[in-house]
Amino acid sequence: MQQTLEELEHDFEHVPVNAPSLLPADRDLAAAPAAPARIVFLKAVINGKIIGSIRGYQLGDTAYLSRMIVHPYFRRRGVGRRLLPEIEKAFPTARRFEANTGHQSKRNHYQLTQLGYRQFKTEPLTPTITLVYFEKLRPAGTSGSRPPILVSS
Repeated sequence: MQQTLEELEHDFEHVPVNAPSLLPADRDLAAAPAAPARIVFLKAVINGKIIGSIRGYQLGDTAYLSRMIVHPYFRRRGVGRRLLPEIEKAFPTARRFEANTGHQSKRNHYQLTQLGYRQFKTEPLTPTITLVYFEKLRPAGTSGSRPPILVSS
């Protein structure tokens, strides 16, 4: 993943719109809920350095989680496993969580599955890359009402 500083600043300043790429393929744009109130960015920090990050936003009852990254040195140390539940807590009214990753990201597939996500759809992105979509339903009667905590060591 590559993103310029300007693109990242744009993400901080603008909420996502109801673009086709943000909604499941079977959803009608006219019937889509209003734009979300905010994009949530979480970071994992060690010794003042960002070693991991995830972002998400909510449209209707679904929270869309994206761009989870972990510095290569800190992979396989539980950083992503801690970030994902914390971003879920940031959306206490969401009944469903959705994430996607490339078809070759077997580590991401495993991690999402271990945290209760299930694959529900695939979609070609380019001739050589297929996006795999995962979802997780929040059990009825529960909420992530606790505010998110800063994940750091």
